[in-house]
Amino acid sequence: MSTRGSRPPRLKPLMKPLRGRGKPSNGLREETEKEIQNSILEYLAYRKDVFAWPNQSVGIFDPVRKVFRKSHSKHHLNGVSDILGIYRGKPLAIEVKTKIGKVSPDQRDFLHQFGEEGGVCFVARSVQDVTDHLG
Repeated sequence: MSTRGSRPPRLKPLMKPLRGRGKPSNGLREETEKEIQNSILEYLAYRKDVFAWPNQSVGIFDPVRKVFRKSHSKHHLNGVSDILGIYRGKPLAIEVKTKIGKVSPDQRDFLHQFGEEGGVCFVARSVQDVTDHLG
């Protein structure tokens, strides 16, 4: 039995306590992109009209060279959004950014082409941005 849609998600605050040096006067730090992405995915899992998953776009770590290797396939796309899915029968792409994060040209191009092909796509800096776009 699926519990999808059975209870509201626990949404995390946009600011987290900051430990250590460099503590701002209010004692809070900005959420990381990964934390925002996880909060959005938790919210989307609750919705019955969305099926979504994280896009694993980080390269494979090469322990010998100590770097992340990107795919050299001719079919590899740069700029693919952080969250992909299906929203009410339409393809969905969400690019997750922090409050000050910038969308790269490759990400902007991907979102533009995705939208041109009939997909639902946008940049989200919080769960509120997702609810604003999806209703």
